[in-house]
Amino acid sequence: MADELIRNLTDEPVPTGSMRLAIDDTSYTETHSVTVDNLFADEVTARETADDEIASSVGLNTDYSYKPIETSQYIKSSDFVAAGITASVNGACELLDAAIYAMNNKLFLEIFYNFTTAQLLAINTTPITIYASVPGYFVNCHDVIGKHNFDTSAFTGLILANESLDFKVNNIKIASLPFALLSATQDTIYKGKVEENVILTPNFGIVATSDINY
Repeated sequence: MADELIRNLTDEPVPTGSMRLAIDDTSYTETHSVTVDNLFADEVTARETADDEIASSVGLNTDYSYKPIETSQYIKSSDFVAAGITASVNGACELLDAAIYAMNNKLFLEIFYNFTTAQLLAINTTPITIYASVPGYFVNCHDVIGKHNFDTSAFTGLILANESLDFKVNNIKIASLPFALLSATQDTIYKGKVEENVILTPNFGIVATSDINY
């Protein structure tokens, strides 16, 4: 046949491993050929070995599918199903990220609560739960800070000038804000008192109350 440019030859869209390619070398006296399989054999073997090492280090199955750890706390097969997440390395990261976030929220928490005038006027009659209980956890208060946004007049109907706004867990006072904050006639920020030597009981939330209605 006449000489042909390679770009003008018929295209083979799906080459198979048994197909042959022409090869040449200065030591050849005539053109040789090699199968596609043999041409890429070394590369395929090296790549498969590297893939197996990666799969093993990550903990995948031999078919490279993800292998849930059934003795774990957060990445068992049932955890993926419950969360509606595909069992994969990325899915495991999602579950662990969610678990860490939830744990941090339970271990370290800042609580912001805005009391209305009406709530403070009835705080003894109607105590307010400012943080609901979390099963299995207890509240350990490290600090309490109050900010009074003064409106037009001070609280009326006060009985005693030493009645603090108390924060209790299981009816035990763990912290309080002084009456001086509540009776302020201008915007005021006050650091309250955290109680010591108190019993920390799990499964109880934080309730705001006082011995009086302000």
